[in-house]
Amino acid sequence: ICYLCISIVFFSKKILLPPSYLICFVAYLFIVFVNYLVTTYSPNFLYFAIGLIFSLLPFFHYILSYNYKFDDNQIINYIDIIVKIVLIIDCISILETYVFRTVVPDKRLIDTSIFWLQYLASFNNQALVLGIALFKLTRKKKYIYIVLLFALYAILTLQLKTYIGLLTIFVCYSIIYSKRNLVIKILPLIPIVLLAFVGLMQIDIISNKVDNYIFMYYTNTDGIARNELYNTAFQIALDKFPLGTGQGTFGSIPVNMYDSRVYYDYHIDNVYGLSKYHDVNFKMDTHWSSILGENGVFGTILYLLLFIHPIRYVSRYKNHFRDYYFIILACIITLMIESIVLNLASRLTFIMIYSGLTGIIVRRISDNNKTAVIL
Repeated sequence: ICYLCISIVFFSKKILLPPSYLICFVAYLFIVFVNYLVTTYSPNFLYFAIGLIFSLLPFFHYILSYNYKFDDNQIINYIDIIVKIVLIIDCISILETYVFRTVVPDKRLIDTSIFWLQYLASFNNQALVLGIALFKLTRKKKYIYIVLLFALYAILTLQLKTYIGLLTIFVCYSIIYSKRNLVIKILPLIPIVLLAFVGLMQIDIISNKVDNYIFMYYTNTDGIARNELYNTAFQIALDKFPLGTGQGTFGSIPVNMYDSRVYYDYHIDNVYGLSKYHDVNFKMDTHWSSILGENGVFGTILYLLLFIHPIRYVSRYKNHFRDYYFIILACIITLMIESIVLNLASRLTFIMIYSGLTGIIVRRISDNNKTAVIL
């Protein structure tokens, strides 16, 4: 709300927006309201509005950020602030674990009682991307050490999704900065990844976690909230094709405010973490299952087009803005992958990067190419 108020004061009477983004945004809104009118699961308008506001939050944030006109130095300073904030948070959790010993890690090599480690580990990956970009943009060696610290921190968290995120980042780096063809870029990573995997599996904590994940997500999938959410989302997409159950009905904030019939009709109301009678709440445990279930096939396609718009836009100018392209590609792709198992994309800390920072970068590039519409 503060960001919105500042933006209203800061902006002139006109609001700029990439034309392709405006088309997708209007189309998505149309699908959402049509879905609200035709679905049999529509909640009252208040819950629908709450669900819609939070679904549109990243896109509103992108529109606002696109209208901030930063030069290259201001963008570098903004990125540097984000990196320093994450660095301070990392240092606090390291002190908690190894100096003050206020936490005793049992399933990882680092822990924190102040921050949510699962989200911090993923945010650490976002900062890792920004640290690499800062080194490329400024050539200051201090960012090499910061990047190494972020990578070490991610490894110490022993989060498998974070490891996949790390791999994604370095694949993006190889693709963008290597001068060799794509196959030759990827091939050297294969033995490195295999060796790293073999080495990590020698650590009991990691091998036990892998065994546990295999049991939950492959051997015994019934009754696991995350599995049930995805299974139900795909079933909804088939049953309600091409629409879904509508905003505020499945895996979003309003389902914590009322009893959505979706959970009863698809027989997941008694799954541990999805029932109102349990002491834990996993209804919002994943991001993409909610998007697919509520929006259906058509709405999800439009949502994804909005989500990856910065990638599609900057890819046209990647030869001239290689470092900016790396930030946008690596941050968004990593976030999309890690959001499969956590509801990261709806968190403000991540929105400020994949919608906020990318919006500022796209505006910086669009000013050079004069491609925007005025509202």
